[in-house]
Amino acid sequence: MEEFLADPSVIPLPGFGECDVVACDRIRYGSRPGFCKAHGTCWGQEFQRDPHLDRTTWCRLEPVIEDMNSVTLRGLTPLAQAQVLYGLYGRCRREMKTGLGEVRPW
Repeated sequence: MEEFLADPSVIPLPGFGECDVVACDRIRYGSRPGFCKAHGTCWGQEFQRDPHLDRTTWCRLEPVIEDMNSVTLRGLTPLAQAQVLYGLYGRCRREMKTGLGEVRPW
């Protein structure tokens, strides 16, 4: 094993990239169809219901998979991202705590 790892031609393979859903910050589960595991499942179910579903539109409109410990700004325009961050910056300067419920619409 040490000899194998010492070989300079042994390099990691590149990852599959990011999920194709605009709002998602997860990595692709595989090279096809280009989604994280959760969005791959969602796409499969939606496509079964409607085989004429437009993949590009679906990727643009599909929401992020909820993570109760973080908020993602992906999918927002750069201006909207800046406005949210500026608002949070102002709250921090006033030493105000901001809970996830105050940032998320749900």
